[in-house]
Amino acid sequence: MKLIIQHNGAACVVGLIGTASEIVEHFNGFWNHGATRGELTWGHDNFAHFWTTPKKLYSSYLSRARLELMKRDTAKYKGKKGGFDVVARRFADLKLKQIRLDRCLYMYKSEDIYKVTLGDVSDEWEKDYEDGKGLYKPVVKA
Repeated sequence: MKLIIQHNGAACVVGLIGTASEIVEHFNGFWNHGATRGELTWGHDNFAHFWTTPKKLYSSYLSRARLELMKRDTAKYKGKKGGFDVVARRFADLKLKQIRLDRCLYMYKSEDIYKVTLGDVSDEWEKDYEDGKGLYKPVVKA
């Protein structure tokens, strides 16, 4: 499972790359921890994205980290300044830094926009659209 992020003003798009079940599982995790209240948009079989804000994304990772730490023995954090929250914040920061910055959204080539704006929508253009030609798809590196 790979995550990519594209910042877009005050919001950002998080792209999920993997199998359909992995994508749904990760999206549900983000949903459950408050990263988004939007819907998952599928680009193709192995790619989907959702909209959020950087603050909500960070809060989601922080919530996940706190939950994981609460499942463990929290006695070793008692009496320390900040308790286990300091560790949870470090974990959330690390998870955010691991997301690769890249474009997530499909983008048309300028020729396609030219054809659409001038009303020249031919069968060939529609076929290219259905085949995925002229659309930006993130390259997945192993």
